[in-house]
Amino acid sequence: MKNVVLILLLLFISSITFAQKEITPTKNLDAYVGTWVYASNDSIFKITLKRGIMEGPDVIINSIMGGYSLSVKGVPVEDYMEVDTITSWDLNNDTRKFHIFGTNAATNLNYIDPNEIGTWFFDARKKHINGKGIQGGRILLLAPDTIRWMLNEKRGLGIDDTGEFMPIGFSVPEDVIMIKEK
Repeated sequence: MKNVVLILLLLFISSITFAQKEITPTKNLDAYVGTWVYASNDSIFKITLKRGIMEGPDVIINSIMGGYSLSVKGVPVEDYMEVDTITSWDLNNDTRKFHIFGTNAATNLNYIDPNEIGTWFFDARKKHINGKGIQGGRILLLAPDTIRWMLNEKRGLGIDDTGEFMPIGFSVPEDVIMIKEK
């Protein structure tokens, strides 16, 4: 009887241990939180980022999430800044309601550059990969109030000889320096 109780106890403890989700390490994500602006001639491009999490079946990834807007000559061309209530992305049911996702999560803190995050961009107009968004972008933290926003379509599409997805461009700037709004 003691053996049966011991085996059941071990099974119970191991099921609790395996049911927990791994939280991947990140560094310096709070430095990216805020509203960032790029202005050139008559165009203004803004992104707003806040802390959030992406949750998969067995992992939780700390991240930033946000939206964007673009206006030309004072007229809004793109406006997807609905980030006030968005704080999580459940990969199990894809309830994404944001347009920018970024993280510098890695398996080990030693592998993380705190001044760079990789991004996944969901261009509302261009709808890369049938609306599933495109990876391959980066945000570099240049100073506490300055970032470099970069999108790389070929890298994000994993361009190869299959030609399954072809470059279609972006509806926002691809490589710009942005200043944090006060």
